[in-house]
Amino acid sequence: MTGQAGGPAGGLLAGRLILLVEDDRLAALDLVQALEAEGARVVGPVASVRQALDLIEATPGLDGAVLDVELVDELSFPVADRLRDRGIPFVFETGYDEHIIPEPYRDAPLIAKPAQAKLMTQALADPVRCRPG
Repeated sequence: MTGQAGGPAGGLLAGRLILLVEDDRLAALDLVQALEAEGARVVGPVASVRQALDLIEATPGLDGAVLDVELVDELSFPVADRLRDRGIPFVFETGYDEHIIPEPYRDAPLIAKPAQAKLMTQALADPVRCRPG
């Protein structure tokens, strides 16, 4: 499933192209709805590092990303590295304690699951707060 529909003209994320990496289908649906309600155009959701890396390569103009830290059998840190290399801000989400995040990534915002839509959109809307390193 790939949501490409845009949300309303206004909103905190109006017109921004956001990659969603989330392996839980229900959580992904909720996040797509929340992001689109704030005006974002969502790329994904995808549930693996490979799919996310492929979408980053195939999608010019990404404005940000939401990364579930722990996917089915892997961690999303390689995706964070690629985004960081390209200067694309990202937000981590996880149901685990913040200590799961290694030191090099602790400057990125971390939203606890279940993701609170308001916190997620605020973090993505503030490029200074959201931009890694």
